[in-house]
This record gives sequence, structure tokens and C-alpha cells, in this order.
Amino acid sequence: MKLEHVEYLPNQRKRLHLRCPACGQLVVRAGFGSVKSKTCGCVRYTKHGLAYKTTLYQVWKGMKSRCYNHHNEAWSSYGGRGILVCTEWLAYPSFHAWAIGAGWKNGLVLDRKDNDGDYEPTNCRFVTILQSNRNRKFCITAEQASAVHALLKLKIPQRKIAEFLGVKLWTVRNIARGLCWKE
Repeated sequence: MKLEHVEYLPNQRKRLHLRCPACGQLVVRAGFGSVKSKTCGCVRYTKHGLAYKTTLYQVWKGMKSRCYNHHNEAWSSYGGRGILVCTEWLAYPSFHAWAIGAGWKNGLVLDRKDNDGDYEPTNCRFVTILQSNRNRKFCITAEQASAVHALLKLKIPQRKIAEFLGVKLWTVRNIARGLCWKE
């Protein structure tokens, strides 16, 4: 795939009309020596041949950054805890192939089934943001939320409820205020 020569421009020394093979647009270049690009700029590729401006590529970059970049603000929750990316996924084409096979589409996020496990095919899936939030370390189940509601009706102190159910005190307080897990 290369820019195709169409014609020289009249009255302009060493100016070329070239046609982009990707989109068909006519572009003007200074001369044959300056024609190094393969397209007019409408398509951007990385060394692996897959477009780098896609959402899936950004998901892959974010996953690697959280695990290996000490300057990433989430690093302490991922790489700092020893969570790694499997060697197979360090190259984008293999992650891309897995993601397409696993049902990735826009609007879904990458989620680890086991929050203490690495990013690997057996531990990852694509889910909605709501499902991902419910898989967080401090998230409670629907059964625990109903138990909190029942115990609040019995006028049991919130601190005792948190200790009894093994949940954070602020979670019980948020349920009591109606900020989450409304009945």
C-alpha cells in the first residue's frame, strides 16, 4: 500500500498530486523524494499493524500502565500489590485476539474475576461498569445489604452491624442514609 502518483501540478515546480490508497483522497507532495508515507495520514498504525487509537488499545495500555508504571496513580493498587500482566498479553496482537474472542465491545471494561490475581485469560472478562464495581475489594453482596437493612430496622447500632457482617462502617452508614443499596 503506497501513495499512487496521479499527475504533476501545472505551474508548480516539483509538486505532485498523489492518491491515498486507504481513503482515495488526493494529496499534494513536494516531490518524489518527500513521499515517504504510505497514506495521507487518515490511518495510523503501530508496528503490529493494528490501529493504536482504538478503545481496546487504550484498555491494553491502561492495564500495562497500572501494573508496571510506578508513576501511574493506580500503581499501588495493582503493580504495587504484585499484580502482573501475563507474558502472552505483553504484546498487543495476542491481547487483541483474546479480547475479540472474549466478546469485547465498546461500553465494556476489563475486569479480573479474582481481584488478587494477575491479568491473564483465565482471570479476566469484559463486563459493564456496574458489574465491575460490584467486584471491587470492599463491595458487599445483595444478601449483606438486605441484612444491613433488616438490622437497621431493629435499631442495632451501625458499628455493631459492620462488625457482625464484616463490612466497612462507612458502607453501613451509606446504606442507612439511602446513598446505596436502597430497598
